[in-house]
Amino acid sequence: MTSGTPAALARGELLIDSTTAQDKHLAVGDTAPARFALTGPATLRVGGIYEASALIGSYLVSSQFFLAHYTARPPAALLLRTNGSTAADNAVTSALARFPNVQVQTGAQSEQAQVSSVNQILGLVYALLALAVLIALIGIVTTLMLSVFERTREIGLLRAVGMRASSPGRAGRR
Repeated sequence: MTSGTPAALARGELLIDSTTAQDKHLAVGDTAPARFALTGPATLRVGGIYEASALIGSYLVSSQFFLAHYTARPPAALLLRTNGSTAADNAVTSALARFPNVQVQTGAQSEQAQVSSVNQILGLVYALLALAVLIALIGIVTTLMLSVFERTREIGLLRAVGMRASSPGRAGRR
């Protein structure tokens, strides 16, 4: 947090990232207009500003606020700071054990999962690039072979109509 407090979420206030705060000229205590598809227009009070993070996004609200303004679809991710406490990690893991579709990961594990998925896509791109290079090489070899065959036939035709092969010593003589 760069200003404000995370406790503002419990009060139904909005947390925004520092980039958005700067772009929209917002500070802690300011109000921001919003429009929700389910509940219509609303005015939100900015309760805190946090450092920009691609994982969190630009705006952060409490789960109660979210459920009041959106359909009851669960959030895609939940971030907890446990300060490396093994007891807290074990408590979270055991509390979520009855949900087989929920995955508990540390920050490093989450980062490794993202890196792994990007590496898979990168591997596919490299494979397609290798295939394109192979096809290009086959095309070049085929073109050169056709050129040699055509040239051989041209030389054969010229000899058939009377042209002689010239040697370096006989150039210019008849």
